[in-house]
Amino acid sequence: MYKDIFRTWYPNQSNVVDVSFDFIASLPTAGNVLIRPGTTLVKIENDSKIYAVTPNGYLREITTNEIGEALYGKHWEKMQ
Repeated sequence: MYKDIFRTWYPNQSNVVDVSFDFIASLPTAGNVLIRPGTTLVKIENDSKIYAVTPNGYLREITTNEIGEALYGKHWEKMQ
């Protein structure tokens, strides 16, 4: 799951560096890292609905094919 979130923000891991736990612990926390809005759609297990991610991290159901196509193009259902 975390790799999937990372990939919505960065194309690869070429600039990733290893840091110590102490360094991480010294950083202030600012909240959860969310999926980058507009990069992927979310499908929840046991739920037939498809959701878009808003800039605030909220999930909004895409209720019709027409809405999906207008927002994400003809093959919008493959973005999940």
